[in-house]
Amino acid sequence: MTTIDTLQLSGLALAFSLNIGPDVQAQQLTALDVLAPIGASYDQLGIIGNIPFDTLVGNDVVWDYDWIEVDPTAADITTQIIPLTDAPDADLYPGADRVERVISGPANETVTDRFYDVVEGAVSELGSVGPVLSYVYDDPRLVLDLPLQFQDTVRDEYCFWSDGLGTQYHFCGHNFVSFDQVGTLILPGGTYPGARHITSWRSSLETTEPATDSSYTIQQQWYVAGTPFPVLDVSLFISSESGLVYASGRVLREAAFTNIKERGVPTMSVFPNPASNEVIVRRTTSEESLLQIQTTDGRLLFAERIPAQTLEHRVGLDHFPNALYVVQMISSTTTTTCLLQKVQ
Repeated sequence: MTTIDTLQLSGLALAFSLNIGPDVQAQQLTALDVLAPIGASYDQLGIIGNIPFDTLVGNDVVWDYDWIEVDPTAADITTQIIPLTDAPDADLYPGADRVERVISGPANETVTDRFYDVVEGAVSELGSVGPVLSYVYDDPRLVLDLPLQFQDTVRDEYCFWSDGLGTQYHFCGHNFVSFDQVGTLILPGGTYPGARHITSWRSSLETTEPATDSSYTIQQQWYVAGTPFPVLDVSLFISSESGLVYASGRVLREAAFTNIKERGVPTMSVFPNPASNEVIVRRTTSEESLLQIQTTDGRLLFAERIPAQTLEHRVGLDHFPNALYVVQMISSTTTTTCLLQKVQ
């Protein structure tokens, strides 16, 4: 059990050289694993007391965080994936095709929209608009390059303007994102084997004259199968100038864990994924359904009725541009959604 009772920064060095076996090398994170589709929403609660922080490396790691405590009376932090048309500041980011809205505060009064560009699995952040702090990148910051193989690291340099309380500051830094661990995650809501761990390390140096402060953030996220959003998200902010260290963490509300358990085997899958000329849509339900394929900004490109008892259906992709798409199977009782990546 690893906690941050006493911070030892020397023990927080990122480990990008790991001893892994051949089975682990085949594992990867895809858009289906980490990008929630439009319309998805999930709630998190802040962790109180000790903040879990992992310094283990490799395969078959066990993260025993059953001791995590949250404040059940605190307001949720809700994250929604919204259509671009629902974001009032979308015109500031013409290259965006994905918006992540974070809602917090006792009366849900704090709303922040983060804008992303997703092209052939490359996820880049363009900027953010919030009530107190907004920022925009000089060039998009590469967040992920999917699929991400086990032990792969994405590296990027970036600069951005930050605007808050009437003052503008300019920062530059480096970004590293590594898919570095696979193991069993134990939380108050249950035990999840096959959890995948991502470490992000971001440096930031103020370049506004005169340059005065530098800092870095280490963020860790855990993902479990069938859940395209982090079930546990913790971070450390460390100021090199002042020595300030701030730890924070969020975990899914218990009801969300119940939904994960009850969801069981997905009722729909697409194969292959990524796909080029054709995709096979498979399902475990036998109801008559409507199959739809949409762009990530909500434009409907394909719709077809799937007869009852048809468990497998082929869709040609020759006329689809290379991009990320949202696939939905809609019946009278359920709607199942997944992501599809079209490539050459």
